[in-house]
Amino acid sequence: MKIRLTILSTLAILAVLSSTMAYAFSGPISLTDPNWTVSSRFTTNGSQTTKTSAPDIQTAALLQFAFPNAGSSAANPTYAAFLLDKISLSLTSTQTITATFSVPATSGTLFVGNPNGYACGTATSVRLFFQSTGTGNPSGLTSTTFETHYWWSNPTDASTGSYSFTTGGTTGTVTLSVPLQGSDWSDFYGHFGTGTYGPNFNAALSAIKYIGLSFGSGCFFANGVGVDYATGSANFQLMSYTIS
Repeated sequence: MKIRLTILSTLAILAVLSSTMAYAFSGPISLTDPNWTVSSRFTTNGSQTTKTSAPDIQTAALLQFAFPNAGSSAANPTYAAFLLDKISLSLTSTQTITATFSVPATSGTLFVGNPNGYACGTATSVRLFFQSTGTGNPSGLTSTTFETHYWWSNPTDASTGSYSFTTGGTTGTVTLSVPLQGSDWSDFYGHFGTGTYGPNFNAALSAIKYIGLSFGSGCFFANGVGVDYATGSANFQLMSYTIS
C-alpha cells in the first residue's frame, strides 16, 4: 500500500510539474504555416503605407516572394520590409536561430533601398527578426512605447547575422545563424539586449508572437528593399528557418 501511494504521489507531482513548466521550442518553423506573410511599404499621398500579402510560392521546402518595383519609373515605389510567421514561441538565450535562403535574380538587377534609410549609406540587407507583442501591425513599427518588443540580429560579425544584397542576386544559398544572446541582438532604438536591457530581451524571447526576417537599408533594419524593374527582377527564396 505504501509503495502504491508513493507511486501515485510521484505521478501526481509529475502531472503538476508538466502542466506548469514551460519548455522552449526547438526545431524547424514550418514553411507551409498559413500565417507567413510578406509586409511591404510604399508611399502614397506623401506618407508611408504598409500592406501585407501571402508569399508567391509556399511549399515544405520553399517560401518565395518577388521583390517589388522600387525603381524611379514606378508610380508607387514599393519595398519588401518583412517576411514573418505569426506564431507563439518560448525561446531561451541558450538557443540559436538559423535561416537559409537564396536571392535569384536576372543579370544586372539593381536592389534599391527605401529613401528614408539613406542617411547612413545605401546598402540594402536582410537580417533575422522577432517580435514579442501581438498588438498592432508588426510591420508598421509605429509605436515607440514598446521598444524592447522588437529585436534584430546585430552581431559583431555582421556576416553571420545579415546579408547585403548585390547586383544580380546570389549564385548559391546564404545562411544566417545567430545565438539568442543579448549581445547579438538590438531593439527598436538600437539598444543591445545586455545590461539594463538584458531582462527585457529575455522577456521578449519567452513570449514571441512573430518571427522571421526583415529587410532594410542605410541605418534602418526594416524600412524595406525593392529592385529597379528597369534593370531586371529578383526573388527571395527561404529554404529553412530553424531554432536549435
